[in-house]
Amino acid sequence: MAPGHLESVEDVLLLIGRASQGARETAEQLEADGAQAALVRALAAADRELSAAQAALMRSAYFSREEAA
Repeated sequence: MAPGHLESVEDVLLLIGRASQGARETAEQLEADGAQAALVRALAAADRELSAAQAALMRSAYFSREEAA
């Protein structure tokens, strides 16, 4: 993988991580503020899905069994 390509993937991983953290922190804050449970559940689900997407991207980008072209 070319260095510029790796940096691009890392940028996306960072963005996904920040979005996941934001969803998690917002869910915690809303729950503490007594927000509707549906909102808290939706944000918690978004956090899980974003974390899964980040892990999948990491696996496919860094641990792929395919040889780099």
